Amino acid sequence: MNSSEQLISDHLSGLGLRPERFPKPETRVPGQKSPDFKVFRGSILEFYCEVKELTDEALAKPTRSPTRGVIAQRSEGI
Repeated sequence: MNSSEQLISDHLSGLGLRPERFPKPETRVPGQKSPDFKVFRGSILEFYCEVKELTDEALAKPTRSPTRGVIAQRSEGI
């Protein structure tokens, strides 16, 4: 588990939720992505959680000035 996943796991636990990583066979579906956690309240599955993080290099690349109400996109990828 990386530091971002640990941070989210700790936060969810602090809210009284129980994040569980997917077992290895469930995470390896060819051609499909899977979330990082199943999140339970007691024994009830409440939601799935996918953790994303910004890297220093992503923050270092300037983008065009944002336009209000428009989602910005980079063509070169990150």
